[in-house]
Amino acid sequence: ALMVGHNPGMAELTAGLADPSSDPPSAFPTAAVAVLAVLGAWADTAPGAAGLVAFAIPADMRSG
Repeated sequence: ALMVGHNPGMAELTAGLADPSSDPPSAFPTAAVAVLAVLGAWADTAPGAAGLVAFAIPADMRSG
């Protein structure tokens, strides 16, 4: 599923769903992208049950 939204909701959702051992971001700046992986149905996802697969901010995407 793809979800697009605004803060503070997206930062809170990412922090809430991400397994703490996957090191969720402490800051979620404008235009940040978080990729979470969940096992099973979206409706069955519980807090802390998703793995943070990737996190990027616009500054990470600049080319030399």
